[in-house]
Amino acid sequence: MAQDIIPADFFADAANPTDAEIERWAYIPGAHYPSEMEQDWDLMVTKPARADLLERLASDLACPNRDFFLSCLYLLVGDAVRTNGSTWPLADARDWLSRERPHPPEDVALFLTRSKHLIAHPGEFDYHKWCGGGHAYGVESADSADAIPAEDSTRLKELLGIYLPVSHLFTGFFAQQSAQCLTQPPSNVTGPSGSDMMCLGIFVINTLLWIPAGFGCVIFQVRRFRSPATGKHADTARHLVSASIGLLLLFVSWQTLRDHSLLWTIIGIAVVLNLLACGFFFMIGCTLRSRKRAS
Repeated sequence: MAQDIIPADFFADAANPTDAEIERWAYIPGAHYPSEMEQDWDLMVTKPARADLLERLASDLACPNRDFFLSCLYLLVGDAVRTNGSTWPLADARDWLSRERPHPPEDVALFLTRSKHLIAHPGEFDYHKWCGGGHAYGVESADSADAIPAEDSTRLKELLGIYLPVSHLFTGFFAQQSAQCLTQPPSNVTGPSGSDMMCLGIFVINTLLWIPAGFGCVIFQVRRFRSPATGKHADTARHLVSASIGLLLLFVSWQTLRDHSLLWTIIGIAVVLNLLACGFFFMIGCTLRSRKRAS
């Protein structure tokens, strides 16, 4: 079976394969993707610094996995256009594509022609064709426009499994603390204004705590990209558990402030503040991960 072709220790680090390891893998007929990188193996292999290696393997008619490397070439150029040069500066890609090549195989020559045209007309980019293997494997997807791109799917899992759990917990906890402060202020706090100031202090603390928590999420996201585990079930579990706790705390807050005029103000501020912080750090994490991928 294909799963027995590649031994478990074939790669020293499947998330960071060396060129020599990739080339050895390329010439093994029926080679399967490393189990720990089953979904992202093409992402790990496809780097601008490997453009020449990818082209050489895709151009070798004796390479049993040449179609895979042709798909990596399409992914390399497609991602550069999709990100407007973030993963590979378009000027560098254009220079590489313009190099003289004696007699490339027909499918590689077609890739070069398509790539030059795409860089000149980026509006014609189609995710399925360039990043989903459509051009490389000759498979056109009638519903590709409705499919979730692999990269977007990965980001969605990271949002659900890393950032939103923190947002859920912070939202519930600080709404509950504010509700308690409004209804049962500390004994040394007198008057409505003092109670309001305590609530303001709670939201300031909430904002400040997002700094270590948010950067902790960013570090976790980047480290998981470098050495990913499947993590799908753990992501789902974290999201469901944190959402349940957050909703429970919001329900307690609602019960506590049910007759209070600031009920929906407190809950609204808690939700919006934490979602904004969540989105801010998520964008930082995705930016750093894209840079890691391009390097």
